[in-house]
Amino acid sequence: TILGLHAASVAMWSLLLAKHVSGSRRRNWVMYSGFAVACVLLSARRKMLLLLATFLLVLMAPVLSRAMQIQSRRKISILCLMLAVLALGIILKTRINQEVQDALLYASTIAGATLQRSSAVVDNVMVTVRQAGPWGYGLGTVTQGSHLLDKGAVYGWQEDGISRIVAELGIPGLLALVAVIGLGLAFIWQSLSSTNGATYWTQLILAGMVLGQGVAYCADHMPYSGDPSTMILATLPLGILLGLTAAVRP
Repeated sequence: TILGLHAASVAMWSLLLAKHVSGSRRRNWVMYSGFAVACVLLSARRKMLLLLATFLLVLMAPVLSRAMQIQSRRKISILCLMLAVLALGIILKTRINQEVQDALLYASTIAGATLQRSSAVVDNVMVTVRQAGPWGYGLGTVTQGSHLLDKGAVYGWQEDGISRIVAELGIPGLLALVAVIGLGLAFIWQSLSSTNGATYWTQLILAGMVLGQGVAYCADHMPYSGDPSTMILATLPLGILLGLTAAVRP
């Protein structure tokens, strides 16, 4: 999991650095990004593939939006090209070895696994509310190692993530978390819609990194639990996006 998370971070940061250089240096950064993507595939962690998929989806959004506004003839051409690529992929898939087919089949279950994990998160929250009540146990009560400081500490099963927030802060803490996430998404949308052309793609890449890390956290929160290096990798793009948006704001 850590291999996949760090490799995904390398892939995204390499693309960001490739945006700001040219010539052979840009090719080198793109090669680094491709190598990191290969490492993500070797990690065999669907959650990290979900991180990269979210990142690429954010980057493709403006391109797809522009494609929807072009003339009908060009739309048909693009559709035919996409169908041709899809057909080529199917043909190649039938000719490659069984190991690669198994890897592709495993990767194709990302959507189903994400839905299952989302359902499990909701169930964990409901169980936590029934056990801890609407106000929770209190801040730090289910934090790892808290039982070593207080003999009467709560031995909760919540390891991290949303269920731990609900266990410690209750429903008010959950509502505060939803509000913070909503404000964050609103800020990202505002920063992208009000930016100038010079920094648009930089901000878009940073936004994709932030959203990708957020989706990965929702899918598997354990890599982020108590690991300062992982938290730095996850939050650094957000800090840069905040600073860049403030710097270019008229």
